Amino acid sequence: MGDNMFKRKYEDTMQYVYKQNKEKNAVLVDVRLDDYDTMFRGWDASPAVHREMEPDLFRFLEESGFEIALKETIEFCFYVEKNNYDQEKETVSNEAIKNNFRMAIFRADRQLKRNRRRMLAYVMFAILFLIASYTMPEIPQSALFFQIFVQGLFVGGWVLLWEAFTIFFFTSHDIRQRRKRYVKFLESDIYFKYAEDVKPTL
Repeated sequence: MGDNMFKRKYEDTMQYVYKQNKEKNAVLVDVRLDDYDTMFRGWDASPAVHREMEPDLFRFLEESGFEIALKETIEFCFYVEKNNYDQEKETVSNEAIKNNFRMAIFRADRQLKRNRRRMLAYVMFAILFLIASYTMPEIPQSALFFQIFVQGLFVGGWVLLWEAFTIFFFTSHDIRQRRKRYVKFLESDIYFKYAEDVKPTL
């Protein structure tokens, strides 16, 4: 019963916040723009299909997409002023948006790879420190420096293990969840509609 209540509440919220494409059973994320160029960084001189999206717009798409359950189908609909219609720009902009999602996936993969290397290094040093602290010969009470050193190895080993634990279960988990979203965005339908007097979303 609790799950059904939560599901109904979620569906009611989605219907209130986002439009629905009932034909495809998809949740629509609407963005309103003056022109195609407003969705990209103005100083980016890359070829149009590789231009970086305006950070505020990408953040808006990201946050909107993250609010929608992963199991839902998402569609991104961009409204542009009717008198700015340009078929070539529409095609290029569509591909550029997808390339931004591909780049987000690439960056997530790169960060996950770095985290794996860090985690492996932390675990290896932690094991070495802990083994060294446990296998050290008994140190007399007068050798205060060596006692502190051994205790440092022991504490340092557990700290490094905790860091590896944190990276795997928290940091990398969050990145993996974001990556799943970006893959979903990349697989989502992206299209443009045209209207008079479009008021920009951002």
